[in-house]
Amino acid sequence: MRLFCTVGGLIWSLDVNKKVALTYQIFESNMNDMLSKYPTRKLQHVDMVFFPIYAYEHFYLVCYNLKNPSYEIIDNIKRDEDPKAYYGKIPFILHSHFVKYVQWKGLQIKSQIFRKLKPSYLSMPW
Repeated sequence: MRLFCTVGGLIWSLDVNKKVALTYQIFESNMNDMLSKYPTRKLQHVDMVFFPIYAYEHFYLVCYNLKNPSYEIIDNIKRDEDPKAYYGKIPFILHSHFVKYVQWKGLQIKSQIFRKLKPSYLSMPW
């Protein structure tokens, strides 16, 4: 199963001007709400989680693969330089929140694996 998150409530949990500990509460609440709208309602049954991000007047997608642990930033703009500079702190805040959420949902081993992962940057020709 794939879990497609929404930009609406998620964006408030990725505020770079607030402490991560404070914004995690918002993230957790929004994730619980989104997960409750799916038939299984359990993160254990989810293979992939998609987070659409809108920042700096640009959309991109962060995808977590729970079945085969990895995470990717998918973008339609080809980045010739270090892609980290284009996305700022948002992917790191999202990653921190997601790892903590996975652990809170009882998937400790997956949480430990994800904590160590670095994102792959995929450029998509649209």
